[in-house]
Amino acid sequence: MLSKAGRLLTDDHIALDNLQGQLKSALLADDIEATHSRLDMFWSRLAVHIRAEHLQLFPAVIEALTVSSRSQTFAPTLTEARSAIEKLRSDHDFFMHELGQAIKILGALHTRIVRPSTME
Repeated sequence: MLSKAGRLLTDDHIALDNLQGQLKSALLADDIEATHSRLDMFWSRLAVHIRAEHLQLFPAVIEALTVSSRSQTFAPTLTEARSAIEKLRSDHDFFMHELGQAIKILGALHTRIVRPSTME
């Protein structure tokens, strides 16, 4: 059974997947306004989720592996877990930066479409 934190993180994954589906639909419909809105929402929800992982999940994994007696045959070593967590942190930084850049681009496109006379 999942802990409360585990359930919240799982629910976040489901919500993020739903938002990603809405974003994909907006992209396929060539709807810049909806794409910008959904990407912005996805980015902000992802940021909160990533922060929860960094503050709750990652320390819990390290703590569990630090105190465990290595009795779990399939558990990673503490070094492997730390390495995987650092890779995830790097991936998180990359995706948040790239999504932020995409939001800026879509915002500029939206402004040009909605208010083209102000851009001249």
